[in-house]
Amino acid sequence: MSRNVTDNWLKKNDPEYKKRANLDYPYLDGQQMRRRMKREIPVSNLDTYLVQEWTGMDMEQLIEVQELFT
Repeated sequence: MSRNVTDNWLKKNDPEYKKRANLDYPYLDGQQMRRRMKREIPVSNLDTYLVQEWTGMDMEQLIEVQELFT
């Protein structure tokens, strides 16, 4: 229900809503997206050594997390 109300409000009040509707994060500007991309790690990359170092998790823990999403 709230999604419909939000969509209706945006259609009425945001002139660029139709352009933004196809984006994953439509209301983030370029700088916010760069920060988000720096922090996010795709699940498919959880088996790399750098991710193990960055998260402090060992390979078994990372595989468990990866299995949650596959």
